[in-house]
Amino acid sequence: PDHGDRIAIVGNTFAERMGQFGHFETLLQDAHPEHELIVRNLGWSGDTPSLQPRPLDFGTMEEYLVQEQADIIIACFGMNESFAGETGRADFEESLREFIASMRDLKPGGALPEILLVSPIAHESLGGNFPDGADHNVDLAAYTESMRMVAQEQGVRFVDLHEPSSALWNIPIGPPCFTINGIHLNEQGN
Repeated sequence: PDHGDRIAIVGNTFAERMGQFGHFETLLQDAHPEHELIVRNLGWSGDTPSLQPRPLDFGTMEEYLVQEQADIIIACFGMNESFAGETGRADFEESLREFIASMRDLKPGGALPEILLVSPIAHESLGGNFPDGADHNVDLAAYTESMRMVAQEQGVRFVDLHEPSSALWNIPIGPPCFTINGIHLNEQGN
C-alpha cells in the first residue's frame, strides 16, 4: 500500500464478519503504520460478484466504493457460489471477470484500483448436527482454483485462504473451534 491508500473490503459474510473482530485491520495498520491507511468494510452477507441486493434507497456497492474513494478493493467471494457445485463454476468465473472489469471501469479512487481476490475458507467439520464439510470442501477447493485462475488471467492479486484453513482444521488440537457453523469464522478463527 501507499501512503493514505483507501482500502475497501467487499464480499460476502466472510467480509462482513471481519468487521466484528477488527484483527485484520489491526494487523494491517501495525504492519504499515507510516502509510496511514483508511479501511472501510463494505461486506454484506450473501453478496456475490454479480449480485449485491440492498434495501430500498440504501445505495449500491459501487456508490459506496466511489464515496469512500477506494484505491484498493479486497473482494471476498466464493463461499455462496460454491454451493452451485461444478455446474456453477463457469458462471462464477465469468462473474469474477465482469466484477473486475466493472471495478476497473468505476475507478472509485480516481485511478485503476488495485484488486485482491480472497478465496473462501475451508468448511470445518464440527460434528453433531452440523453438516460434514468433506464434500463441500471439494467444491470450495475447485472454486478457489477458479479464483486463482481468473486472478492470474486478469492480472490481479489472489489470496488463498482455503488451503491454509483446511490445514488448520486438520491439526489435532482438540474440539473444533474456528467457526460458528463450519463456514463462518468465530473470533479465534479470525
